[in-house]
Amino acid sequence: MEDMIMVLEAFLAPGSELWMFNEVSEKERDMKLTDGGLDVTRLENIALVNREGNAVIRRHLESLPREGNLALNAVYAIGTNGKKTSII
Repeated sequence: MEDMIMVLEAFLAPGSELWMFNEVSEKERDMKLTDGGLDVTRLENIALVNREGNAVIRRHLESLPREGNLALNAVYAIGTNGKKTSII
């Protein structure tokens, strides 16, 4: 994940945002990224935006911006080694 963020940092224009939709708090996410070797304070082109939620719960997904200035222009779904839970 940290490597992918650095690739996006290199290719995206200044002022870009990388929204991370996951089940961990912003503090925990930053700690995980730091443990993986990423210094979030050194990002110049992108800002990380953390949104907590579960990607299989519709109301969590519906809370993401879909219109206006905050509409997401591209969405990449990337799985990580998170919790293995079943919704069934």
